[in-house]
Amino acid sequence: MLATSEPRLPATRVYFLDVTRRFTKINRVLTNQRRQYPLRKRKRSSTNHTRDLPLPLKVNV
Repeated sequence: MLATSEPRLPATRVYFLDVTRRFTKINRVLTNQRRQYPLRKRKRSSTNHTRDLPLPLKVNV
């Protein structure tokens, strides 16, 4: 059992490294989305929704 499982270990290591790389990319994308759209908007407040819209700029112009 050990002789057959030993040559498979480096292949699994490369696979796990690839998976971790993919997950780090996904985590980077998720963190970027969280920075752009924070989860604090779930609180009921109409002011936060109006701040995101460029309506006051149009009103001023």
